[in-house]
Amino acid sequence: MKILFIENMYKTYTWEKIAEGLIIDGHEISFLVQNKIFTPKNFDYQMIQYPSKNDLKKSSKNLQKIIRADRNINYFGGNNDHYDYYYAQIEKYITRYQPSVVFGESTLFHELMAIEICRKNRILYLHPSEIGYPKDRIAFYNFDTKEPYHFKKNKKNYDKDAINFINEIKKRSIEPRYMGNKKISLFAKFKDRVVRFIGRLGGEVYNTPSLIKKIELNKRLKKLIILWNEQSKKISDITSLNKKIIMFPMHLQPEANIDVWGQEYQNQTKLIEKIVTNLPNNWLLAVKLNPKTKYELTSDLVKLCSENKKIICINSQEKIKGIFDISDIIITVTGTILIECIFSNKPVLSLNKTDFLKVKGNQFLDKIENIKIYLDNYENNVHASFDDKLYFYNKMINQTYDGNMVCGPFETLDKTNIIRLQKAFKEVLKSI
Repeated sequence: MKILFIENMYKTYTWEKIAEGLIIDGHEISFLVQNKIFTPKNFDYQMIQYPSKNDLKKSSKNLQKIIRADRNINYFGGNNDHYDYYYAQIEKYITRYQPSVVFGESTLFHELMAIEICRKNRILYLHPSEIGYPKDRIAFYNFDTKEPYHFKKNKKNYDKDAINFINEIKKRSIEPRYMGNKKISLFAKFKDRVVRFIGRLGGEVYNTPSLIKKIELNKRLKKLIILWNEQSKKISDITSLNKKIIMFPMHLQPEANIDVWGQEYQNQTKLIEKIVTNLPNNWLLAVKLNPKTKYELTSDLVKLCSENKKIICINSQEKIKGIFDISDIIITVTGTILIECIFSNKPVLSLNKTDFLKVKGNQFLDKIENIKIYLDNYENNVHASFDDKLYFYNKMINQTYDGNMVCGPFETLDKTNIIRLQKAFKEVLKSI
């Protein structure tokens, strides 16, 4: 079988470790590389040369979905002048190589182009992604969706594990692996910056923002967090308001979770404004910043929250447990909190409809304008029963695989995890 991996900076090293286990089974493996700093060491690869000045021109293709998801355009002042060149190069290689399956993320512009090309040519594209819950599991998402590719015929029963999981969620004694605050040495940070800087000097300016631009954005972010916290309320102050509370935990940006899978709502400032515009009179919206807040916090959002009395800012240092417990209902686009709500009987509205998360207790909101209907009747919404929860847990396990999708510059792949990931990929490949 022909397998193609799409380079994604440090994730490429994870792909390579996985590929070492797959080639033993006789598969033909190649890599398509956009950033020449991150080429595989032991596998064939096709390097896309950086475009010349003559190759750069405003894109004539209808790639609006990719443009909207492109973090370099959204946050770092980039443009799409390189799009036609890269699309042609990626399409030429994929149609020539004719892979049976392509593995890659759905985050960077060249990956999203590969997805469009694969979809057009009926080539399966899978995005292996670590899920928040259950821990230590990965899903293989179809193309640029959050719908897992699954095929397991001999589904096992995990009721015992499900009961433990339900109890852990109730006690809030568990959280996604990626939520932990890992200490990073100054040397590791410096090394990463050097790697990215060398990449930019070599011509990779389409996925790698300038260090100066990032420093500017981070300085602005620190000021915005201070302004946010100055107008924030304590949990005790919120309970004394005697109002119904709907809580919106913000999504980190840039991130595929909202920029790709939840793209319709990627402008979170506009989303928040739309929610409060349609709230019933006796309701307030509590906005919780992401623990690792980035560019989703804007000056427009701070201004909106300071001017609108229906919005409550939650202090950036406040743990989510406090506001979660006093909220009457949660609203989210694609957040992991959705699973926490289902298993703890907390009413929840989701803005992204997926079959994977189709279960009692998860109420899909088709239009923000209809939120009043749901809030007026939220106490009558049906919670997931104990049996529903057992079914949902088993569904999540049977549609995912054992492993952690380590990919960052400050993470390392241990041998046990490599074996788990290789096994997961082999299981998927058997069904293709």
